[in-house]
Amino acid sequence: MSTDANPNPNAIPDADSDDPLSGDPELLKELAVMFLEDCPNLLSEIRNAITQHDGPSLKLAAHTLKGSVGVFHVQPAFDVVLRMEHVGRDCDWDHAEETWTSLNKEMAGLSATLAELTK
Repeated sequence: MSTDANPNPNAIPDADSDDPLSGDPELLKELAVMFLEDCPNLLSEIRNAITQHDGPSLKLAAHTLKGSVGVFHVQPAFDVVLRMEHVGRDCDWDHAEETWTSLNKEMAGLSATLAELTK
């Protein structure tokens, strides 16, 4: 998704985009519901892995969340989850809290956007 076409960084592809989800609002809604159900659990797993300095668990939970976020083509959210995955991979605990704060901000924005789609 190009940020030039839509200034909202949490915007989901619209009907005019080339994204396959844009032509199937029911599928998009179903994926949004699944994301909203799974995201809190994955964030909890990420938080626990950071607290325990468990790099492999952090990497796995972030990787799983990255796949879910990637479906919606929201680049800022995808980028921060990728950074968190790298924190886990590298056991980079010096950047874990900063990345956690950014991750929570992006997931809150994406979740709010997706919640609107499910109404």
